[in-house]
Amino acid sequence: MSASAARALAPYGLLHAWHRWRRQLAARRADLGAPPERLVLILCNPRSGSTWLVDALRCHPAIELHPRYTVFALLGCVGRRYPLDLASGASDAAQVEVELGRWSGVPPFACEGAEAEPAVRALPYAIEKIHPHFFGHDEGAFLARLAALERRAQVETVYLTREPQAALRSFLSYQRRNPRWNAQIRPPQAPRHLRRMYETLLRTARRRPGLVVDYDDLAQRFAPTLALMLARLWPHAPPPSAGAWGWGPRALRNDRMDVHELSSRYLQSTRRITVLAPRRRPRAGARCRGSAARASPSGCGRCR
Repeated sequence: MSASAARALAPYGLLHAWHRWRRQLAARRADLGAPPERLVLILCNPRSGSTWLVDALRCHPAIELHPRYTVFALLGCVGRRYPLDLASGASDAAQVEVELGRWSGVPPFACEGAEAEPAVRALPYAIEKIHPHFFGHDEGAFLARLAALERRAQVETVYLTREPQAALRSFLSYQRRNPRWNAQIRPPQAPRHLRRMYETLLRTARRRPGLVVDYDDLAQRFAPTLALMLARLWPHAPPPSAGAWGWGPRALRNDRMDVHELSSRYLQSTRRITVLAPRRRPRAGARCRGSAARASPSGCGRCR
């Protein structure tokens, strides 16, 4: 078994992998139509502000969710395209195929007074967000499918990151508020679950560079961050005016990703996230197996 296949089976076992394969096969057999001509693809870990970013970009008149499950099917992804808790039943909500054969209302978003140049409106983008576990952490197969999709569509890749301890706290907090969300990931498993997300994103980014956006940029410099992304999508269009959008034209950083900087950030992140992993205390009467336990007849200091 290849290393990528082993990683794909690791999260939830063989039964989960079998169900994933069945849903992928059903998606490939379904007639979902042609993909969008232009696509913004956001790769991110959970609780990184991805829905916030997607909805903010959807305020632009030329960016919207593709109505069908087409992109997920072509990329071999299995997951929900828009959060269940944020779905809308309002009459003005757009109906989107959030899972294969399952439609749901997605709340409409717009920025009052926002306008786009005719040249921009003529080049609209669809937008999707994908977490690594949607493609089973098998970045090799995912990137092969992405390359095939790029022969039919223009794809702009964005990596959305967040400080890992903050992401973990948000993950656990949301689970407490909604126990049904990611119920298969128990709290002691959450640090390892998120660490695998960071590691998969790093491997993917090394092979497929893209624009890097940090959650702190959204939280602290929201307007120029969005202006940077729009400049990436429509490089020849004039920057959005502050009067219409409230977005300044200055970019936060160069739009070329520094792979070495990203690698360093992710490697530090994956080390720090393990600090929050809860330690299991041995049962009463059990002996430790570490070097401290062997050196002391009463066991190591952590267990006393």
